[in-house]
Amino acid sequence: MIAQWIARSGLPVRTVEDDAFIHMIESIDKRLAVPKKTKINNLVDQLYDDEKQKFRKQLTKVRKITLGLDIWTKRGLTASFLAISACYFCPQEEKAKHILLTLVQLSHPHTAECIKTCVDRCTEEWGIPKNKILTVITDNGSNMVTAFKKSEEYDDHSTTEEDSQEDSEEDSDDVEVEDQRFGAIERMPCVVHTLQLVVNIVHKEASVKRLIDRVRLLVRLFRKSSVATEQLLQLSGLTLIKDCPTR
Repeated sequence: MIAQWIARSGLPVRTVEDDAFIHMIESIDKRLAVPKKTKINNLVDQLYDDEKQKFRKQLTKVRKITLGLDIWTKRGLTASFLAISACYFCPQEEKAKHILLTLVQLSHPHTAECIKTCVDRCTEEWGIPKNKILTVITDNGSNMVTAFKKSEEYDDHSTTEEDSQEDSEEDSDDVEVEDQRFGAIERMPCVVHTLQLVVNIVHKEASVKRLIDRVRLLVRLFRKSSVATEQLLQLSGLTLIKDCPTR
């Protein structure tokens, strides 16, 4: 239970070596022996493997999966990370689920090939075939767009003599065509990121830009003055924050 608590809360494993924690456990029951850090690490790894196998088995029974991708960089550009998640409808629990598949550190530059390689490695690790991937949701960055650019387009409206013959075949062929169509991973732009592009266009309007520039100047003055910030806190209990152009 201690390992589960540490794993789910994100606390450091060295918590079990803290004197106050040991004293607390002893006060509950002196017969309880606090496990060492190494044992907790092993138990956390085992918990992760058990949970991973549970979700891996669950993913084999779902019909379609939507992947979500995002890259973010630490302040100072010291490190970058790529997160890949999966959204799907779980037939056993009869509800939609969203799980994190992997979180990997990326090296610069964040090329389309690098992103595609990470996705392929992730889907292979989790046993997700391409024909199960309905779409991939990403931002509008050129590297994301290029990573999932289709090498060939499917023309649903083209008809030939062979197509006419195939129309008369069994329904199983329709299933095969569907799998082929969804087999090529298609990208869907994130609605929030796309909406942000609209906001950026509005910000370029002269009247809006003039107002925003004045507000930014006011915020900057407050953040440089501890006296002004303290007075604002006394009056409202709030402080001013700088805006982020990409949020």
